[in-house]
Amino acid sequence: MASPYTVLADEGEPDGGGDSGTFSCQWDGTSCLPSSDDTCEDGFAPSESACGALEQSQCEAESFACGVDSDQSTATTVSLGLAERVTNFYNYALGLGALLALGVILYGGLAYSASAGNPSRITEAKEWIKHAIFGLILLFSIFIFLQILNPDLLNLEEILLEQNPDLIVSDIPAIEGRAVRDAGEAIGGIGSNFANPPGMGGSIVDGYYQLPASSDGSYIRGSQGGADASCGKRELITVIYAVAQRWKAAGNNALVVRDLNGGILNSGVNHETHDRGVDVDIDVSGLSNSERIELAKLFADTNMVTGIIHSNLSVMNAVNTYFRLKDNGITPWKGGEFMRWLDGSNGPTHTSHFHVRIGDGDGASGTGINPGPCNTSCTRNTTCNRNAQLIGNASL
Repeated sequence: MASPYTVLADEGEPDGGGDSGTFSCQWDGTSCLPSSDDTCEDGFAPSESACGALEQSQCEAESFACGVDSDQSTATTVSLGLAERVTNFYNYALGLGALLALGVILYGGLAYSASAGNPSRITEAKEWIKHAIFGLILLFSIFIFLQILNPDLLNLEEILLEQNPDLIVSDIPAIEGRAVRDAGEAIGGIGSNFANPPGMGGSIVDGYYQLPASSDGSYIRGSQGGADASCGKRELITVIYAVAQRWKAAGNNALVVRDLNGGILNSGVNHETHDRGVDVDIDVSGLSNSERIELAKLFADTNMVTGIIHSNLSVMNAVNTYFRLKDNGITPWKGGEFMRWLDGSNGPTHTSHFHVRIGDGDGASGTGINPGPCNTSCTRNTTCNRNAQLIGNASL
C-alpha cells in the first residue's frame, strides 16, 4: 500500500526523530507496519515505507524519525497573525504602562525633593507618587486576574483559515485557456475547442459573424438583441456560447445577451463603444450579487475576456480578487482592474448589465485577439460613419 506520508531525509536512522518525534514498527504476521504507540508531534506521522522495507527479524529492533504528514503539510491555510499581534500589543502596553508609572514616581520624587518644605508642593508630589503606584497595582492586578481566570487568555492560539473553495478556478468545458489556443487549430487566436453555436453561418460584413438564436435555450437575444445588434468577431460569439453552456449546466436560467455591435436597429441605443466586434452586453438585472459573481468568474475563466464594466461594489471586489488570484498573464482592459465601475452624468451606469470586452488593445494584453474593423452595422459596411448607419436603417 502506498504511503500517504512524506518521509524525512533522516528517516530510518535510529532515534533520529529530533523535533518530529519517533515511532517503532511491529510485525502483523505478514508485513512490518508502524506501531500505534508513536510519539509523533503535530504535523508528523509514522511512515509505512520505513517499516515496510524491514524484514521480520529487523521489524521491532529500531525506532525511527517521524515523517511529515502530507495531509497536513499540504493543506492550504492562511494565518491571520491575530494571536501574535494581540499578544505583542498586550505585552508592549503592559511594559509601556509600567515605564510610564515609574517615570511618574521619579517625577514625584524629584518634586518632593525640590519642595523645600512647601506643604502644597509636598502634597502635590505625594499625589503624583500615589497615583502612579495605584496605576502599577491596577496594571499588574489585571495580569494576575487573567492568569487566575484562565491562563489561556494570555496564550492565544493562532487562527488559521482554509482557502475559500469559491476562489478555486473553475473548470469550464471547452475552455482551457491559452494552452488550447496555442495548441488548437487556431482561427483568429481561438482554439478549435471553442465551438461555434449551432446555426451560425459564415462571416458577414467585415468578417463579423451573426449570433444565431439558441438551439438549446442556453441563451436568448434580449430586448436589445435584435438582428442588427447581434454580430461580432467569431471569438466573441464562441465565448458567449461557451459561457452560456456552462451557465445552463450549473442550473441557471438562460443567459440574456443584449447588444454585441453598435447597431441601433431594435435596440434604441447607438452603441459607439460596440463597434469593433469585441463587446457584448449581458443582462444581469434578474440575478443576485452571488449569481453575478459566479457569472463574471465564468467569463474570466475563458482567458479571453479582458474586462467587465459593472457598477456594483461588492460584485467588483469579489470578481477582482478572483481574477488576481488566477494570475493568468492577462493585463485587463484599460490596464486597471478586471471589473470596473463607471459613472455617467446621472450617477453610476451599467448597474443592471455587464459590458464584457474580449481581446487585446486599449490597455489590455495577453489574449492574442485584436479588435475588428470599425463598423456600426451587421448588414452593411458603414466604417465608423453613424450617419450611414442611420440612413441605412431608415431605408429598411
